[in-house]
Amino acid sequence: MSSLSSSTRRALTRAVGSMAVLGLVATVGCSNDGTTAPASPFSEIRKEVVDPAIISPVLQRKKAIRINRTNHFRIDQQGGWYSIPEAGLYIFVPANAVSEPLTISAKALTGDLMAYEFGPHGTRFNVPLQMYQDLGLAHITAHTDLSKFEVGYFADENTLNYQTDKVAVNEFIPTGVVFEGRALRFEVSHFSGYVIATGRGSLSGGDTR
Repeated sequence: MSSLSSSTRRALTRAVGSMAVLGLVATVGCSNDGTTAPASPFSEIRKEVVDPAIISPVLQRKKAIRINRTNHFRIDQQGGWYSIPEAGLYIFVPANAVSEPLTISAKALTGDLMAYEFGPHGTRFNVPLQMYQDLGLAHITAHTDLSKFEVGYFADENTLNYQTDKVAVNEFIPTGVVFEGRALRFEVSHFSGYVIATGRGSLSGGDTR
């Protein structure tokens, strides 16, 4: 699976005009200033909280991240586009997602798992943020079932097991495949740790073996 093209990455990062102009997706539009939220495909889908946690396999990267990649962004009521290009993560902050200016952080965790931590921890948004993960940077084969992909919330980085490539997930968030299968789209209403989960395993009290 190829990565997003450079033109797509530029469009996501800078939010120039309408993504439909690039011929990548239909009717996913932005205003000229890039702060009008694209239509959400998840408005009727609810996140699922699980207790006890469920052990889930995490999507692997083609190339491991050697050091934590942390970017800080100053956002305000106008919203905008932000990214961690090295990790293939693009973040859309809709208008009025925050009530006052706020500095947020996005960290791609070290290693070969598609795992992120966002801060300030516990921050909640008036309107969910929309995120896009470039799947061209992921270890995906012809037999990978993208329909099983979900985003999983994890409470503590220590629950990530880099030997088994699994994590204890406390909440699942639905995803959608966009850009002709080249990216995964999901929404986040509060900040913590999130992974791209490729399925669900067994119930557990936190053991990720």
